[in-house]
Amino acid sequence: MKTESKKVTRQKNAPKKQNSFVDTWQRITSNKITTFLLLFIIVINFSANYSAIFDRKLNLNGDNMTYFSLGKALSEGKGYTNTMGFTESPHTHFPPGYSVFLAGFMKIFPDNIIAAKLLNGFLLLGTAVVLFFLIRKITKNAVLALCVALLSCMQINVLDFATMMMSEILFMITTTLAIYLAILLNERSLFLDKRVMNYVVVFLLFFCAIYCYFIRTVGTALILSLILWFGFFGMQTLWNWLKTKKERKEDNEKQYVDYPHKFWFIQRMAICAFMAVFFLIANHLWSERNSAAGKKSGMYVSEFTKKGGGEVMETLDDWTTRIKNNLMNFTTKWIPGVLFNISYDDTAPTAKQWIIGCLTALMLLIGLTGLGQAGLLLFFYVGGTLAVLLFFPEQFQGSRYLIAIIPYLIFLFINGLCRIIFYIGKLAIPKTNTFLIQTVVVLLVSLFYLAPTYVKSQENSREIAKFTSWKKMNNPPMNNYLEAVEWCAKNLPDTVRVICRKPEIYYMFSGFKSAGGFPQYAEVDTVYNGLLKQNATHLIIDSWFRHAYVTLYPVIQKYPEKFKFLHQIGTIDEVNGLNPTLIFQFNPEWGYVGDRVDGKKEGKGEELFNDGRKYIGEYSNNLPNGYGELYDASGNPVMKGIWKDGGLVTPH
Repeated sequence: MKTESKKVTRQKNAPKKQNSFVDTWQRITSNKITTFLLLFIIVINFSANYSAIFDRKLNLNGDNMTYFSLGKALSEGKGYTNTMGFTESPHTHFPPGYSVFLAGFMKIFPDNIIAAKLLNGFLLLGTAVVLFFLIRKITKNAVLALCVALLSCMQINVLDFATMMMSEILFMITTTLAIYLAILLNERSLFLDKRVMNYVVVFLLFFCAIYCYFIRTVGTALILSLILWFGFFGMQTLWNWLKTKKERKEDNEKQYVDYPHKFWFIQRMAICAFMAVFFLIANHLWSERNSAAGKKSGMYVSEFTKKGGGEVMETLDDWTTRIKNNLMNFTTKWIPGVLFNISYDDTAPTAKQWIIGCLTALMLLIGLTGLGQAGLLLFFYVGGTLAVLLFFPEQFQGSRYLIAIIPYLIFLFINGLCRIIFYIGKLAIPKTNTFLIQTVVVLLVSLFYLAPTYVKSQENSREIAKFTSWKKMNNPPMNNYLEAVEWCAKNLPDTVRVICRKPEIYYMFSGFKSAGGFPQYAEVDTVYNGLLKQNATHLIIDSWFRHAYVTLYPVIQKYPEKFKFLHQIGTIDEVNGLNPTLIFQFNPEWGYVGDRVDGKKEGKGEELFNDGRKYIGEYSNNLPNGYGELYDASGNPVMKGIWKDGGLVTPH
């Protein structure tokens, strides 16, 4: 044993062979000067693409308006409160992470929408930088890392969300930073290397992991991925420890020191345990807060179990169908769509789409190989995220929920190309190093295919950004709705209570005046009772959001006497199937109150008309018949006497 030990020592102390091209290249691309140069390229690329698509207009996505109002409420000391409705109430729908982040920013730039939008741009740039260091670390290929960072700043879905006040980009940088910190921590021993920086890494990892859950609930996928990842290698360490200890015991080696294995096992399992505990505590506190605020069900439960037509998921077949449809769409439409800018519609996927989708999925799986321990973490995170999304309602699906993992999809696709080249080289010429070929292919695919494709996909956003106002765009339903909001703000008193689709848009475009909403799918009487409960005074019926004509307009048709038409914007467009935007006044006291026979007005009753006049008297066959009195809007008597079929025949 001593002889073997000396032999090993002599081999370790032997002169190293001359560095290969790969070693030299990696050393050059990892030094400080090259790193700063590559980061400078990332900044220039980001600035060019972001400035080209940056839209100074307020984005019409209702969620980003809600985030803005919640951040504003927090910055003003109102707490996590809904302020856009008729009454302020604790907010329990969106997680608070992004709103808290916005609130801190609003302390410096209060009510500055442009600044808040730009903030998300800087978060995207930060994501690209962290992504560069992450990929360079796990692949040892700075060119690959650079290309992924550049493409992530060019991908249109990512860029668009970086110009909104939405949580996706903050979630992206938080999860990317958490993954990078996890990989760093898994290489450092907290027991053997007690530098302060190592404990800073631990703190930041826990903070990012838990905070991402409070940004988006799908952050649960990252937390579970980290727990599984550290747990897997913790158990692997335990296995190796026990195996080595057994082998040493069989060889009668008494001088065996087992503390490195033991400490690695303890460290990794402790990380799992603490992360699980912190997550459970944080989740419990947030649930308790929501319960105290009056929320009875878990977050997004009602939306999660809802079908596209408003029905509720009830059977196993319902869930099987949803998973099947989502899996099909992810494979054939959404993932290829964000990677290659392939457009798609709601029709069944074609054979070409299936071929492209399956080849893309295979390439992503191949891209997970050759990444060492980091590959397993990416598999857990990306795979876990997609697994969660398979259960999401089809009507809420699309590229939006892929935003946070788009950079990883780009990376895995490009790395898949590299791995295929590696495997081909290994089979053809076993001793050939394919690093240079891989790098060249990465550059060619990135610069001459993906980059031009991504720039082309920006064309629509670049054109939209040129318009200084939404009204200047050729979208009649949208323009009609916005004009209706402005008409209400200008012509109606501040005391009105307007009901419309997307009250968030009404709030932002009416000068921060409150509005109420209505359910997307509900029976007429349910919607009518909702109007009564909200003390509604006015309604906007528009064709921009289909639910106004589908759900709200039938209430007017059933109770026409309780509504008064005020204003119309636009006309009927039979070619495109569009209706005008209508504004009605609502008063539940309007209409008839009194005796009825078979649903008809029969006997004594009174009727308040929507112009303020009031009739009190006798009815027959739905019309005034018999003695009755008519009063004007001020309550003064106008006519009284004997009426017949709605007309006064004998004045008194």
